[in-house]
Amino acid sequence: MQTGVKENEVLTLSLRETNFINISEFNLIKEALLNKYNIESDIMLNRKYESKISIIIKNSSFLNLSKIIAPHMPLEFSFLLNKDSLSSFLKSNKNISDKFASESIYPIKIYENADICKDLAIKDNADKSGIYRWTHIYNGKSYLGSSSNLKKRFSNYYNYNYISDPKKNMLINKALLNNGYSVFRLEILEYCEKELLIDREQYYLDLLKPEYNFL
Repeated sequence: MQTGVKENEVLTLSLRETNFINISEFNLIKEALLNKYNIESDIMLNRKYESKISIIIKNSSFLNLSKIIAPHMPLEFSFLLNKDSLSSFLKSNKNISDKFASESIYPIKIYENADICKDLAIKDNADKSGIYRWTHIYNGKSYLGSSSNLKKRFSNYYNYNYISDPKKNMLINKALLNNGYSVFRLEILEYCEKELLIDREQYYLDLLKPEYNFL
């Protein structure tokens, strides 16, 4: 496949060249998808460019499509999958869920070196609420959190007296103290309204299972 576009609850997959294939062969693909994998699809012929043929996957079949392609497709194309379908699929396929889930998340912002990017991370996130993640660059362990005031939350993380306070006995605080900020990457997974923070944080917790969140 050359590329894909998800729009209006359908996924359109187009071939780069179709010189070697004709519409009847596409119909065989359509029948195979339905009979073998229970995936409903339609065939679309471009009226302007007759050599361009697309397969239209219906939204109701996104989960079944995930079961086939998720373990094999390049992670940079995971945005084509329906989020709910992908989440359900990963929960039922534990052997690939951890790796795929963590690598299929595309942060809005990434601060590769949390030490060097300290001031920028605080400045960028003034008056913003959302979901964030700390990730240890070398061992891959992570912590996920949410805040209605990301600027204040990050300022606290960069305050030694704050994270060393015994009353704030959190694994991520200990990890930052023991390892230093330079071995951590700080990411903004998404910005969202304050009333959605709890639901969105739980979504990512269920999907990613960050080690520093749990004993």
